[in-house]
Amino acid sequence: MPSALFTKARAPEDDWDRTLLANRHSMDAALLRGFELYKPVVVGVNGHALAGGTEILLGTNFRIASSEATFGTTEVRWGIIPAGGSLVRLARQIPYTAAMEIILGGEPISVQAALRYGLVSRVVPPGEVLAGATDVAWRVARGAPIALRKTKESVGSTSGLPRGGVQDREPVRPGGHGDRGRPGGPPSVPRTPRASLAGPLSDTRAEP
Repeated sequence: MPSALFTKARAPEDDWDRTLLANRHSMDAALLRGFELYKPVVVGVNGHALAGGTEILLGTNFRIASSEATFGTTEVRWGIIPAGGSLVRLARQIPYTAAMEIILGGEPISVQAALRYGLVSRVVPPGEVLAGATDVAWRVARGAPIALRKTKESVGSTSGLPRGGVQDREPVRPGGHGDRGRPGGPPSVPRTPRASLAGPLSDTRAEP
């Protein structure tokens, strides 16, 4: 457990431990925190995503979970603080009382509770997690890179701010970059059905 390593509750046991102690910023990178990441991030969870596992989850955008997955920030049960990002991120992403139940309760929650709180995007059978996450990733990848980046950047930089004046920060302007960064707007393309997979992102209708 990295926290026990940082608090000197245990000595480094291998090269990984020694590398982590020598460069603690590597833990921030592993937890997807401490830096701006404007690429969409898709994650599949097939098992127990506790403590750091849930904190990594909070740095992602699309969360496909197994029907057997569990989640939680269990650090308070070990006498430490869940300082991998959940103290800031969790209450911004799900209802406040649900966040307090997870952070202060210190007990794992079921995937059904995680879906109800909005902590995960979709629940699938254990054998379909990778396929579900891959399907979402491919459909997101159909978007233009610049449009995806600027959209995610705008949402992240304005979340939680007062509405007044925030709309001026939206990166939408006439004559801006079009499809895949080419000026002049998106090219004319034939309408094709979207990929189908049960869940909130699915839509088998033709694109508008």
